[in-house]
Amino acid sequence: MDKQMVTVEMPAKDFIKMQSVFEIVDEYESKIKKSIKEDDARIVHSFIRDLYEVLEND
Repeated sequence: MDKQMVTVEMPAKDFIKMQSVFEIVDEYESKIKKSIKEDDARIVHSFIRDLYEVLEND
């Protein structure tokens, strides 16, 4: 896939929220892959809960 740069204007609070989402995804990525192999849903539940908290807080 060809990568392209995109410029987007958004309010600072939305950028901070988006940045938090990316940090959570990065933090959980390897944990989720491991939990799927081990059939352990607890990690995925934690991931969803943490994302929900970030997205619900304004």
